[in-house]
Amino acid sequence: MKHLSTIFCSLLLATLISSAVVAQDYVNVTFRYTPSASAVRAFVPGEFNGWGPNSSGVIANNAVSLMEEDVITGFWYKVIRLEVGGGTSTNNGTTGYAYKFHEHLNTAGSNWTWLSDPLNDITIGDNSDSFIEAKNALIFQMQPDNGSVHELNSPEFWANVAVIEGDTLDLAASQVYINDTAISSFEGYYNEALQLLNVPSAGEVGGVLVNGSNEFKIKAVTKSGITNVDSTQFSFIGESQTAYESRPDGLRDGITYSADGSVYFSLFAPYKSKVYAIGDFNDWTVDPSYVFKKDSLSADSVWYWYHLTGLSTAQEYAFQYLVDNELRIADPYSELVLDESNDQYISEAVFPNLLEYPSGKTNGLVSVLQPGKEAYEWEANDYVRPENDDLVIYELLLRDFLADHSYTTLIDTLDYLDSLNITAIELMPVNEFDGNESWGYNPSLHMALDKYYGSPTEFKRFVDEAHKRGIAVILDVVLNHSFGQNPIVRLWNEGEYGNPTSQNPYFNVAAKHPYNVGYDMNHESSATKYYSKRVMEYWIEEYNIDGYRFDLSKGFTQTNNPNDVGAWGNYDASRVAIWKEYYDYIRTIDETAYVILEHFADNSED
Repeated sequence: MKHLSTIFCSLLLATLISSAVVAQDYVNVTFRYTPSASAVRAFVPGEFNGWGPNSSGVIANNAVSLMEEDVITGFWYKVIRLEVGGGTSTNNGTTGYAYKFHEHLNTAGSNWTWLSDPLNDITIGDNSDSFIEAKNALIFQMQPDNGSVHELNSPEFWANVAVIEGDTLDLAASQVYINDTAISSFEGYYNEALQLLNVPSAGEVGGVLVNGSNEFKIKAVTKSGITNVDSTQFSFIGESQTAYESRPDGLRDGITYSADGSVYFSLFAPYKSKVYAIGDFNDWTVDPSYVFKKDSLSADSVWYWYHLTGLSTAQEYAFQYLVDNELRIADPYSELVLDESNDQYISEAVFPNLLEYPSGKTNGLVSVLQPGKEAYEWEANDYVRPENDDLVIYELLLRDFLADHSYTTLIDTLDYLDSLNITAIELMPVNEFDGNESWGYNPSLHMALDKYYGSPTEFKRFVDEAHKRGIAVILDVVLNHSFGQNPIVRLWNEGEYGNPTSQNPYFNVAAKHPYNVGYDMNHESSATKYYSKRVMEYWIEEYNIDGYRFDLSKGFTQTNNPNDVGAWGNYDASRVAIWKEYYDYIRTIDETAYVILEHFADNSED
């Protein structure tokens, strides 16, 4: 009997210990979101509420993820109870919850968009889901957010500082810091119901902002002794004037290298008010000494330009343009860009010594400056281009043709291609496109070589080796449209993923034909013609390619009904004039370059 009693007590003790182990803590997190001006309502869908829930991306108007509007602050919010250590998503080995924000753009909820959290730098997966780790003394959604810029007036300071149920913050011990100086405790600035910290300005608590980079840091201390610290970096510009001055004679849009190692930037940006250069050369800080000068002919003809000196010809530099203190873009005429989401999947063997993305300092596509780039020494100087009647073209998608999708291996395969008695290789698009693995018809920059296939030097070596065998190289080029990463899309669009606005000098607000993908370019616009001609000139002059196959050339129209396929194919005098102008321009660059159109319009137009 005593033995059974001992067994019973042992089992009871084990059960109690087991219960203690599996007991979970929870934290209430206030998700905040400031929607676009056109939003009717906002949601915070995530794995904690079945992603809305949604049906094919659509969230019902009264779904559990619907947020509540705070009319005083302007943001929408929702408190969600999360299990500490819970979630099914991971980020660098840490377990947590994936989520996003969702906007309804009309009352019915039939027009909607999904967005990553703009106050959270951590995104995961192919859909760029935002990620949060649930823990005690959780610091979340700090504002000003990393990389933001504030002019003249101090920004407001916000943070969600959440603690587990049963614990509380020690408001006196919890501190707010500006530039590593403790300026206030949480007392008087912390809303315990929503667990939100709000300091209206640095000046209110005796903080001093410097002209340039600043840090907002908070230390959260709970009554149980848990301590957590987090911070954000932001820029403050007390006052910065944009000077009006004409661009130097002959300066073209994009990046111009000077013989002395300096660089000129020129950005066509009507309807914008200010541009800064940010990059490795100034540690990604917003500095008034890097503000661009403005050259304005009229409201729709405005350029911003800057002369950058002090660069070393022995290194490469990553950089961007910061436009109107908010938008960070690569140069539209970049020859090489970095992509934080996709570069990590490009091997050293395919693209050796690729410059590292400046993670934690910026976001989006980043341009690369190469002030000391050495000119390639072409070897196939006796190459003679095949006549049109002698063309036998092999169309090739490098991603599918070779397991390692590299120009280096393609060079080694040229003897095989030559044995087929072909006289030309047509490469499906090799300029920078969204993602890594693609057919390439989703272009993001038209002059930057996509790094997934190799370096500019290896691409030149491929062209050179093909020419040694008498094989021409033709590029498939997509100038009918572009996708959302393109700077000339992002400069004038409705929000991060919205359609181009009527101010966009390159793109139509809506497509002019029924088979468009991405954003439809307006080839009657002088801005688009200038851009397109620069693209046509670039690949011939920089890479010695022999000509172009232009994708969806039939789409270069502004006159036909996009819902009428028959009308779209009818004779279009404007489209004929556009292509005649482009053809004649190519002939000024190279008199014998191939021009192949994917047209399929009315026979009289062909």
